[in-house]
Amino acid sequence: MHLDSIGPVAADSTRRLLVCRVAGAFYAIDASVVVQIQEVDQLAKCPHSGEVRGMARVRGRSVPVVDARKRMGLPSREEELRELNLALDSFEAHHQSSPCSDAHHCGLSRWLGEPIFSPAIQRLMERMEEAHRVLREHGAAAPDKPLTSAGRAWSRLRMLKTRIQKATREARELLVCARTSNVLSALTVDFVEGIHDLPLIERQPSGPHFVNELREMDSKSVFVVDLKWLLTPS
Repeated sequence: MHLDSIGPVAADSTRRLLVCRVAGAFYAIDASVVVQIQEVDQLAKCPHSGEVRGMARVRGRSVPVVDARKRMGLPSREEELRELNLALDSFEAHHQSSPCSDAHHCGLSRWLGEPIFSPAIQRLMERMEEAHRVLREHGAAAPDKPLTSAGRAWSRLRMLKTRIQKATREARELLVCARTSNVLSALTVDFVEGIHDLPLIERQPSGPHFVNELREMDSKSVFVVDLKWLLTPS
């Protein structure tokens, strides 16, 4: 995906930004500095470890790849995927032993309603939440029966679990390649939402020092990060 021509910036207090998902939240950088977006492929080893994951080929050049999660002090992608799959693996036994329980008692609550990994996985999680609602209604109507007696609803929940686990295995990280001070670098993100003209909510909001602005996209908070800091790992 090439972004050589982005177009004029919107007027007033809006700002044209590239919005990405990282660790269950929306982050954004100025769209005008973005050069290219590509899947994370095999990265060459880098002499400096830490926040630099390795080196990637971008337009025929070798550029450093910064791990955005590690740079911002967020949980690693591998850790979150492992925790999600553990929660999915344990929910069946939990519901079999607790007929009237809901999602908020079986380890899935932190994943429901969050912009995790990709829209496709999020939609599956929303369907999982709806399946939980049906099972709760069944449990309330027949509290002495196991949830496995819910028949189609129980089968649907198990099918969704399998589909989510398959989707997480297939989900690929993306590289956002950007040019700052005429230096080309890249950072890893979970998913790219696209380029949006977003209204300003607050400048220099309280929270992480690397967040310069708080903006809004479809009633969701978007954190505009200091790209120069992000691409200059310690």
